[in-house]
Amino acid sequence: MTPTYTPPGSRSTAAILALYVKVGACLLALGADARRILVAGELGEGRTQVDDLLAADQLVTFASLLELLALMVAAVLFLRWQAVAHRNLPALGDREPRDTVAAGLASWFVPGLNLVRPVRVVADLWRAGERTLATPTLLRVWWASWL
Repeated sequence: MTPTYTPPGSRSTAAILALYVKVGACLLALGADARRILVAGELGEGRTQVDDLLAADQLVTFASLLELLALMVAAVLFLRWQAVAHRNLPALGDREPRDTVAAGLASWFVPGLNLVRPVRVVADLWRAGERTLATPTLLRVWWASWL
């Protein structure tokens, strides 16, 4: 029986868009933190009011919640993409993947294991898609930034 290939299509697009939203939320949070620091400095110098600092704190709270929500949505969409990509491994020529789909997904949540295993799972997906044995530098940089 020939393994079937399921195009990740909309799942990969949704995951990519969610990751862009996450980056935007992160930049908003950084800006809000910078604004709070500036307002706190101005308050210390007597150039602003406490209300301005409270408003800056509210912006930081909003940005942080938005960033957390964006992270959760991006994580769910990324894991949905990973599951489809993992199921496609046999159709891409990897007849016996090192991990099952469930093990690949669970590796993100098991303490200790989640420091080393997810990058291996994603590297397997990359190698199957690119038909190469090398793990690209970009993947290593991504994992180092994630940790």
